[in-house]
Amino acid sequence: MIKALARNLYRSCVQKVAFISNKLRAITHSNVDKSNPEKFLSLNKVKGPILLFIVKEPASLHAAISIASRTALQLPKLNHLLVTETPLSDDLFLRVPTSLKIQQVKKKSYSDFLTQIKDWNIKAVVLVDPNGCSDLFFETKAKKANVFWVNAQKQKEYNPMIYFFAFSNLLSQFSTNSYGHISVQPANTDTKQLIIKLQKGFRFTKNIGLLCEEPVTLPIHEKSKINNFLDNNSHIIWFAANINKSELATVIDCQRELKESIPNICLVILLNGEFTDQTAYDELFGGIDLRYDKFSNERIILVDWRKEEIISCLRASRLTLLGGSLNKSNSKIFDLILPISYSSCVLTGPNYGQYSPLITKLLSVDGIKTINTNIGSSSVSYKNLYKSVFENLNSKTLANTISNAWQEMTEESSRLNLFINELEASIDE
Repeated sequence: MIKALARNLYRSCVQKVAFISNKLRAITHSNVDKSNPEKFLSLNKVKGPILLFIVKEPASLHAAISIASRTALQLPKLNHLLVTETPLSDDLFLRVPTSLKIQQVKKKSYSDFLTQIKDWNIKAVVLVDPNGCSDLFFETKAKKANVFWVNAQKQKEYNPMIYFFAFSNLLSQFSTNSYGHISVQPANTDTKQLIIKLQKGFRFTKNIGLLCEEPVTLPIHEKSKINNFLDNNSHIIWFAANINKSELATVIDCQRELKESIPNICLVILLNGEFTDQTAYDELFGGIDLRYDKFSNERIILVDWRKEEIISCLRASRLTLLGGSLNKSNSKIFDLILPISYSSCVLTGPNYGQYSPLITKLLSVDGIKTINTNIGSSSVSYKNLYKSVFENLNSKTLANTISNAWQEMTEESSRLNLFINELEASIDE
């Protein structure tokens, strides 16, 4: 079974650009971090004490990643493994620290999954799910592992997990058992009161409230080769992240216009997986080598899909354009949590993609900048983009927007800090 699970490891199918010799050439790539090839491991490679995170609901995945990443950074001596049924995005590896592994499993019983890892040294299990997972609780009880059920929530007067425990006739064989190994963090007071009425012996964490998605700033252990260029204070850098084919010409034309007004401005581009041949480059750049160590008069460089390089670019960029957002389409846009994590102002076009609720929330507090489009137009022109980039490079504007975004996204950080401290204390017992 373990071998079967291993075959279901996260596999990327996009392409990335590698720049070798004096020409650009395309190669097939995996979005598993090349600088950290052990990021996505087969289950039988996990050794030592383990802190296991499980998330079943797709809507809870990003919150679970934030919780697991923050915990992994604070408790580096443990192995951290997050297991999910949800398909993993191409840029996911950019969010997680080295000590956190992520495993996607096909839809199946989590009791079966836990049976497969019965020999692991599991210190605790963190279930990030509003509805819970009864078979998980039964299995971990048998293994004497502590469980932390966070974001437990009564939804529309019905929560399958909570009411499952309420029916004593369904649980007659467990009627004398308590669930004191389970610590619950309810999303609200109503949920806590409902769980108390069940009288099943659940413990409660010190918090009440949701643990939400938030930015996590990762340390860089390996200095990026691009750092020497980015550390040059004479450059004003903006970053176009995960740009697709329909956006590339707009971004290039914008940079050429900006260079006329701001001679020391530099554009760093991260291309998405659509670029599988050299034709687009030759048409736009005439074969110019755009590696950072061959810096051209265009003041444009292309960055590779390597974690340390992308994070270095986010750290150095005053402003990050979300690739995929320039055209009103169903394009997937770049993860907007990433630039916020590294204090880069976020700029988006009219397509909010999968982040529409979050972008709307940030717009309400001036925590993100948008590009104005012409009336009746479904896409952004290079002149629209030029105006937005030029205006938002103002230092005061940048500082206010970055601060607003950070405050909005970390509003509940103290709640997560308290949870991690409580989790650590239980492991040390």
